[in-house]
Amino acid sequence: MLVHDKPHQIPTRPPNGHIDLKGLSVPPDIKYLIQHGDSIGHYPSNCEALSAVLHALVVAGYEDSAIASLCLLETHGISKVPREKGPAWLRQELIKIRRQADNLARQAQGEPEDLDDLMMATILPPRPIIEDLLYEGMLLFGGKSKRGKSWLMLDLAISVATGTPVWGHFVVPEPQPVLYISLEDGRGRIKQRVDEIRPGVRAQGYLQFLYSFPALDQGGLEKLRGYTQNGRYRLIIIDVLAKIEPAAKGGSEKTYLEIYDMFAPLQDLRRDNPLCVAMITHLRKAEAEDIFDTLHGSVGYQGVQDALWAMERPPRNDVAVVHTRPNDGKEQVLHVAFRKGRWEFLGHDEEVTHSQECQDILDLIEEHDKSLSISQVNRFLLQPRNRYRATQMRMHRMSRDGILVRVGRGQYDSARRLKGGDNVTT
Repeated sequence: MLVHDKPHQIPTRPPNGHIDLKGLSVPPDIKYLIQHGDSIGHYPSNCEALSAVLHALVVAGYEDSAIASLCLLETHGISKVPREKGPAWLRQELIKIRRQADNLARQAQGEPEDLDDLMMATILPPRPIIEDLLYEGMLLFGGKSKRGKSWLMLDLAISVATGTPVWGHFVVPEPQPVLYISLEDGRGRIKQRVDEIRPGVRAQGYLQFLYSFPALDQGGLEKLRGYTQNGRYRLIIIDVLAKIEPAAKGGSEKTYLEIYDMFAPLQDLRRDNPLCVAMITHLRKAEAEDIFDTLHGSVGYQGVQDALWAMERPPRNDVAVVHTRPNDGKEQVLHVAFRKGRWEFLGHDEEVTHSQECQDILDLIEEHDKSLSISQVNRFLLQPRNRYRATQMRMHRMSRDGILVRVGRGQYDSARRLKGGDNVTT
């Protein structure tokens, strides 16, 4: 554990009500927590935020008395709990925090961890870069060439940097610094696309670009390490991964060990720094039952990621489907549309599918210009007989939602058609 000879003393009566943190030997995000509290919701509760501050102060080598002088002040923004529960409670918390810090230090030296220490530890989940979509960690995102995956991610990067909803839907908690490493598209194309995505956008230094980058084994890893330190970026996008991959040592494909050796340092970087490293790759031409099995490379590429995305988009079609699979959490199938230079969220798969099936039923009724039974709808839509129950449930929901009107036993008509004054024929 690092111990400072002369730790910074925090004044017990700060001038003008502000705490002087200039000489405090903790990361910038911890200083922010002390001054403002968790105003952007990175921690599940104020207690977790307080634990993060205590841990940082302990690791920095500060004595209990110096830590108490901060936590018992009324002017910090972390938590009221130390003042409410008093110095005795704070001493007990610091005993637990110091035990946890010593446990982590032993692990760093290769010592095993005791179960009791593991169960006592506070392990925070990855924080969201984009709510319900993208979290801290490593992401591998694949799509076929010339189908818009780079444009999709550039659109996403602009939203993260400006704090605006991604694809018009997914919430970005706050503007966050983004580095976009564009290795296939130069400055001219990037500028043109940004103008189309968000004309006149200003990101106030939160979005930056690189157009060349060395391979990971030729200085690229060291450069990335520099970019990840001190919270400089919350999201780094590498477009594309193939441009910085080390070459296979033998043959045309990397072995699993080579793939692991390539990604392991990147995992270390993201564990030590609160960010997401998103790498764009291609999909193989071969079909697979699981869309993620078409990601470029062997399963070794998938195994070391925290999340996988795969994009499907038929040629000359404005609508794409993005499959997302996190290590922890729910898989999503998202429908997005490319309209006027921007990507727009249409809905989740079940919502879009339901909407299309409802529209098919409405179109059918209006085409026949009369009410229809469930059996007739099923037959006209060429559904197998065992789909009767599903059709029945869908039409019942449409009736409940006011889209269809039940006009007789087992007969349904379009509410829109009836409003138009059409006669009902049963």
